Amino acid sequence: WLRVYGSTIYAATDPVPVKGEHLVCGNYTRKGNILYFHCSRWPGSRLILRDVPGRVRSVRLYGGKKLRFLQETVFRGTYPLPRVVISGMPELPPDSLSTVIEIEIEEYGVPPKGPRRAKS
Repeated sequence: WLRVYGSTIYAATDPVPVKGEHLVCGNYTRKGNILYFHCSRWPGSRLILRDVPGRVRSVRLYGGKKLRFLQETVFRGTYPLPRVVISGMPELPPDSLSTVIEIEIEEYGVPPKGPRRAKS
């Protein structure tokens, strides 16, 4: 596993100020404007991540195909819940131990001004 994903752990040492609700299925590391989400509990074809710290430019399986995403804010009453919905993932995890999803951030720490979708 480390031969494939080691750089997403050891070279990705920048702080990641995200809240912990989504950590039920994985955890983040970060290097510059790239977030690595280490998904240890595979959700199937769709994953929702809360509080991604910036505008998302692209999402892909590490070393693999690009994934569709929608970055939006939904509301629970008047409370805003920023999230990224990632879709088009395989039903089964590409790596049974932990699959890494690479999230490229356009402007780290700057929230999006409106919904953002993956460019076709």
